[in-house]
Amino acid sequence: MKHDIEFIEDGHLYLVDGVITPSITQLLKYKFGRMYDFVNAKTLSEAAKKGTAVHKAIEEYEKEGKESDFEELRSYKLLKDLYKWKTLENELPVVLDIDDEVLGVGTLDLLVEIDGKLGIGDIKRTSTLNKEYVAYQLNLYRMAYESTFKKPIDFLFALHLRDDKRKYHKIPINEELAMEFLNEARNEIGSAE
Repeated sequence: MKHDIEFIEDGHLYLVDGVITPSITQLLKYKFGRMYDFVNAKTLSEAAKKGTAVHKAIEEYEKEGKESDFEELRSYKLLKDLYKWKTLENELPVVLDIDDEVLGVGTLDLLVEIDGKLGIGDIKRTSTLNKEYVAYQLNLYRMAYESTFKKPIDFLFALHLRDDKRKYHKIPINEELAMEFLNEARNEIGSAE
C-alpha cells in the first residue's frame, strides 16, 4: 500500500496519510527512554546542530557532488571508498506498515548497494555508539523499507563519524528482535491511552 508522507520540521512531526504518526525514533523511546537527559541542554543543542550539518553535508555531497570542510565528510568518503558502496538514496522516507497497520515512519540516512546487495546505513555522530539502539533502529528501518518498497534488504550498517573518528559497524539483521520490540511498544501505547 502506498502512503502519503509529510514531514513538518516545526515540531518534528510526521503525517502518514494525513494522520500524525510516531517516528521510529519516538517509538524507540519506549525501550531506551530519553538517552540524553543527562547531557547539558546547550551541549545537546550544539551537538544536534553539528549532527544535522554533517548529515546535510553528506546528502549534498551524494546528490550534488558538493564538498565541505567537515572532517566527517572526509571520513565518510574514505569509508565509502574502502567498503565500495554505491549510494542509491539519501534521506529516504519509509513507513512501517505491518498487516495494513501503520506503526511508525522514518527517514533512512542511506540506501546503498554493494556487489548487487541492498543495504541500509545510518550515520551517527554521538560521542559513543550505542550498538543496541542502532540494532533496533536499523532493523525497524529495514522492516519499514521492505513494507514501503517491497524489496528485501540484505545488510545493515552504522557509520560512526565524529571529528576524525570513523568506523563502519555491521549490524545483524534480526526481525525477531524488531517484532518483539513492536509488540512491547504496542502494549505500552495501549496502556498509556
